[in-house]
Amino acid sequence: MSSSASIVTIFSGSGIEASMVLSFLESNGIPARLEDEYTGTMAPHVAAGGGAGAVKVAVAAGDAAAAKELLAKRRSRT
Repeated sequence: MSSSASIVTIFSGSGIEASMVLSFLESNGIPARLEDEYTGTMAPHVAAGGGAGAVKVAVAAGDAAAAKELLAKRRSRT
């Protein structure tokens, strides 16, 4: 995923959850990246107000709809 492309956050959660979502998307051909991975893990009070410490999964804007659809289908199977 190009760093100059428009980026959309499609998931926020714990570091473990975000890593699983990232792997799932990449295994389905959608490039993704983690944001706030280190801050969310090492200093959660800095990553999000109230200490939530969310780690985010971001994709290129052009892949956002497909990524959201994949995640929705995955959630409906569990």
